[in-house]
Amino acid sequence: MASIRKRGSNSYLIVVSRGYDYEGNRLKSVQKTVKPPKEYTPKQAEKWVKEQAILFEREVQHTPEPINRSITLAMLGRRSWQILHSDATNRIFADFCQHWATTS
Repeated sequence: MASIRKRGSNSYLIVVSRGYDYEGNRLKSVQKTVKPPKEYTPKQAEKWVKEQAILFEREVQHTPEPINRSITLAMLGRRSWQILHSDATNRIFADFCQHWATTS
C-alpha cells in the first residue's frame, strides 16, 4: 500500500514499498512527489492525491525487477538446498508420508 505524506502547502510525497527479494532482503522503496492543481479545493486535492497514489502503486508493482546477473549457479543451488532442507519442508514431507501410510 502506498504511503502519503504532506510535504508543503501544495506538495505530497508518495512512497511505495516493493517488498522483499528472493533472499529475504527488503527492497528499496520508491518515492514520487506530486502537486495537485492549485484550483482544487482541499477535499478535491486529497482525492486527487489518493488517486495518484493508487496509480503510482500499480505502476511500481507492474514494473519488473531488474535481473541480478551476479548470482551464480552455485549460489542458486545453495539457496535451493536450504529451502528443500528447511524444517518446514521436512515437516510437510513427514506429514505426507504419515498420511500416505495410514491411507494405504
